[in-house]
Amino acid sequence: FSKLREMRIDLKSYTPIFVGGGSILFRKMIDKYLGVHGIKKFRFVNSIRANTDGYLKLYQAELMAGR
Repeated sequence: FSKLREMRIDLKSYTPIFVGGGSILFRKMIDKYLGVHGIKKFRFVNSIRANTDGYLKLYQAELMAGR
């Protein structure tokens, strides 16, 4: 989270969405951190395949665009 602060990304201004297996593994730590910092709006995508599914959709869109 310190890297996000360095990049001046304010998690209170956005609704963070945590996706995939890594977010599932670190969910308790993420919940605790966000709670301590008063961030109440956030979402988890609990599918371990979420990243793979997303990249597949991007790949298929590129194919359809003829790139």
